[in-house]
Amino acid sequence: MDNHPEAPASLPPQSAPAQLDTSLCIIANRSDLIQALCDAAQLEHGLCCAYLYAAFSIKRRPEEGVPPDKLADLRDWESTLLLIARQEMEHLGIVCNLLTAIGGMPFLQNPTFPIPMDRYGSLPALPLERFSKETVQRFITFESPEWILLSGTILKDIPHAGNYSEALASACQKICGEAEWITGDVWAPRGRTMAPLVRVDRELGISYGEDVGTDMWTRWQTPHAPKGEALPTPRTLGSSYVNTFVEIPVYRGDALKCVWRFFYETFRSFDEDDTLAETIELMLGGPSPNALQDELDKLVERNVAPDTGLRAIQPKYSTLGGFYRQIRKGFLRLCFREHKPTGQQLFTGFQTGNPDIGIGDRSVHDMDLLTVSGLNSALAAIDQIIETGEACFNRRVASHYVRLNKLLESLDSAMTQPGSFQPARATATNPTTSHPKALLRGTGDYTLLEHPDALAVAEIFNATYEIMLQMVARFFAFPDDKVLEGMAFGPLMTMAIRPLAEILGEFSVTTGSDQKAGPPFQSPTRDLLHPHRLAAWTVFGERLQEIAATCELVEKNLRPEHRQAGQRLTFIGKNVNFIALRLKTAVEQAKAGTLNSGAAGAGSTGN
Repeated sequence: MDNHPEAPASLPPQSAPAQLDTSLCIIANRSDLIQALCDAAQLEHGLCCAYLYAAFSIKRRPEEGVPPDKLADLRDWESTLLLIARQEMEHLGIVCNLLTAIGGMPFLQNPTFPIPMDRYGSLPALPLERFSKETVQRFITFESPEWILLSGTILKDIPHAGNYSEALASACQKICGEAEWITGDVWAPRGRTMAPLVRVDRELGISYGEDVGTDMWTRWQTPHAPKGEALPTPRTLGSSYVNTFVEIPVYRGDALKCVWRFFYETFRSFDEDDTLAETIELMLGGPSPNALQDELDKLVERNVAPDTGLRAIQPKYSTLGGFYRQIRKGFLRLCFREHKPTGQQLFTGFQTGNPDIGIGDRSVHDMDLLTVSGLNSALAAIDQIIETGEACFNRRVASHYVRLNKLLESLDSAMTQPGSFQPARATATNPTTSHPKALLRGTGDYTLLEHPDALAVAEIFNATYEIMLQMVARFFAFPDDKVLEGMAFGPLMTMAIRPLAEILGEFSVTTGSDQKAGPPFQSPTRDLLHPHRLAAWTVFGERLQEIAATCELVEKNLRPEHRQAGQRLTFIGKNVNFIALRLKTAVEQAKAGTLNSGAAGAGSTGN
């Protein structure tokens, strides 16, 4: 390799390297980890609701204006969204397992819709909206492999940078935040050496002597895969212990364009982040005409006076995969220090599948809820979430990202053929049963349900949804509760939640309106967990009986045009009442000492 150019002429040699801020959101203790997992649970919960809402809005009958030969497509699209929603429920369950394993409580409080942009890292807004091409594209944004979305996020920021060094520092900052690395710097060739364009925090004690640049220039004359190396002198920086660095080169043809260097903390092996480094290498030097380095080069050509440093910002993750990577490192950080295990003190709670508390099978209603009993099983649980949906590197066939892209291709194909049609009803966006000010809702569109029938059924939906969340929370906190195991998931979802949502899709938002209602997915912000077993069963049973009685009352007062829906409402009420009677019987048997030991669950006396 003979062509090693000087730094771009438009970069003044005397300009000061940008100083990279290192104020990252590091998960440093149990409390931080619990908070991060609560955010993850609420995010998975919100995605689950959004998928269900879109699926429930899809038309099902020819009389809704659907060509008969398109009904199969509609069923396929609905099935795909319902499958993904079910897997999001599984992800929520796994996150709750992680929470209870480290001494936290299951977190099932759903977010208020619409979820505003940047509520979770740099992720986009998430409303409840009907099925459409735009809705599917929004879902794909959430489920995209992390380096696809991260690259786009950085590209949006580059044009707003004041100069080349600032743009480099901004990109470096986001990469660090996404990969949960500590900090980084960037070097450019100058003759037969390298010069720093972005430097790290002085507290890290990194040398920027001429010998460092010369050695780096010599090292990368022959391209090779980036590999983590041990820092000669590990340093403590804030809550982090920095012991490793990796260099990632970017070439243009045979020319070495620059070298990105990242500093981070490894826990069990210096090779831990090598695959991640190779992925970032592809992102930084990709062949796309919109590659990051190409955009940075355009910025170099601007005649802009350099700043003395980078404005301090708080990095945020841009993808779900990046968020779970931070959580993963949080587990490692709390279980290892200086490559030495600190023991299993972190894992103090119950875990689904733990044979010591009576659950030998981790499958609950066909959901694969991984047992979490220590570090390895916690990391495996996080990897399962990433691989089935968010940011999977291999883009395997079963991932959400692949399924959604296939759905989008099928939708595009169907809509471009002769006789195109609207695949979804004119379902309202973000429906609510009460004025949004009363809910302290965030900014964004919402639809107040005003038709008496729609409002009444929506309130039944919300009450049923709330009690289902309470039952699920109780089960995750005390998974030996075999009575709730058979009620908390499948029965209420299939016998009440889904049919109520389908009924709402038939009702208008207001009298005479063509706009259709939808399930609001609202629940109070009060605590969901009932800690005492018999008290919980009693409360659940009483509430379910109230819901059943309300179904009967509402059915009698429905408008004539909704009588057919009233028949379904009657059936729903009977199903809900059946579950209530089962709970009442369990309470009576427990008090009499005749409850089957398997139904009572191990350790049930104290709970």
